Amino acid sequence: MTTQEDEAVFLNPVIPGFNPDPTVCIVPATESSPATYFLSTSTFEYFPGCAIYTSTDLINWKLIGHALTRKSQIELRTVEPGAGSWASTLRYRPREKRMAQESSAHDAT
Repeated sequence: MTTQEDEAVFLNPVIPGFNPDPTVCIVPATESSPATYFLSTSTFEYFPGCAIYTSTDLINWKLIGHALTRKSQIELRTVEPGAGSWASTLRYRPREKRMAQESSAHDAT
């Protein structure tokens, strides 16, 4: 049995700033490394696109880069506010490094 004093309290958001539509996947632990979580968020009309974060505890996140780093990957010069890159999804497959995301030139709402 645990008491309320034993429970840790973590404040939201765990990732500060503008990080909507998070998707998370886990890469299982190995003999040489702990389980690692990867998180991607929508970046809409901002570049670079699709921020990628990593964590081993789901509390402390580190920005490690962006999936969309070349202008040839997504056209953002003429998109409306709220359009662009959104709704990414991450899935772990041992021999692949892929990420799927949606993009549009117009607000989809």
